[in-house]
Amino acid sequence: MNNNDILLDIKDLEVTYDTEEGIVHAVNNISFGVVRGKTLGIVGETGAGKTTTAMSILRLLPERTGNIRKGSITYDGRNLLELPIEEMQRVRGEKISMIFQDPMSSLNPVITVGDQIAEVLQLHEAAGGKSGKRPGKRLGKPSPEIMKRVDEILEMVGIPTERKSEYPHQFSGGMKQRVVIAMALVCEPELVIADEPTTALDVTIQAQVLEMMENLKNKLNTSMILITHDLGVVAETCDDVAIMYAGEIIEYGTVEDIFDMEKSHHPYTEGLFNSIPRLNDTSERLKPIPGLMPDPTALPCGCSFHPRCPYCSSKCRQAEPGVYHSGTHKIRCTRMADDHTMTDDKEGGAC
Repeated sequence: MNNNDILLDIKDLEVTYDTEEGIVHAVNNISFGVVRGKTLGIVGETGAGKTTTAMSILRLLPERTGNIRKGSITYDGRNLLELPIEEMQRVRGEKISMIFQDPMSSLNPVITVGDQIAEVLQLHEAAGGKSGKRPGKRLGKPSPEIMKRVDEILEMVGIPTERKSEYPHQFSGGMKQRVVIAMALVCEPELVIADEPTTALDVTIQAQVLEMMENLKNKLNTSMILITHDLGVVAETCDDVAIMYAGEIIEYGTVEDIFDMEKSHHPYTEGLFNSIPRLNDTSERLKPIPGLMPDPTALPCGCSFHPRCPYCSSKCRQAEPGVYHSGTHKIRCTRMADDHTMTDDKEGGAC
């Protein structure tokens, strides 16, 4: 793959939080890339480090407690961690935007949805991203050009333009999420980070929103990072997949690599698939992964998954697992070498 195809390149990212209980090791030495025009799915349990990774990209970690200890986040050839805050503010929304899990936490209940979408444009387009106005303060009346763009983006997400004068409480959950998506896409960013965008929606609305997001991504030629715990959503929408556990990427590959049951997989990935109900499965109970995610203030030695792993050996408890490759497929697991299930080259380090 040509380096020009990589829009976002993360190398050796490590993120911690300072808390009263100790230092939380939220993201531990992860590396991955997002290809232009493609969708990367990041999958894992709650607490795996998915949202922290997204917030690190936009440099939105809590100022007093969140720390990017090391690593680089290179977007379009520039390391975002080295940009002045004023320039980083222009990147947010204009180049990289984010769709949050709960639409109500992203919408102001006392401002009409049309004005909220227009405010995004005023901050980033009308003033060239240099207005000096702080988000959250009311701006002047939007220009006709901006309101025309608001109408266009509302139509794109399937909201009648006459509803732009309504308030968030007048919209259903699915329609609120469409408004949030409109706000994220109105500046036509090159990369959209969607953090569990359909979790609060019922299955039918989920399918509609995901289909709409996919159509808009293709229409605007936008890349996407989709954060989710739903493997079914990943199978339908993603090109590449990263499986996260305890702040690490323990498996990475194309969607075909991850969903090919004939291939070898990390024991955690196997556990995720075994937890999914199947129509042809006659067993009375699902097979959940035993145990809980480890305490991020006291991660276990060796492989972080070894306390829950059915294949755990003494080597897993003591040594950091290497990364074993098979084409585009990477697995961070000692067992892969011992079983000779990965026949290509092997190397240490994070995925």
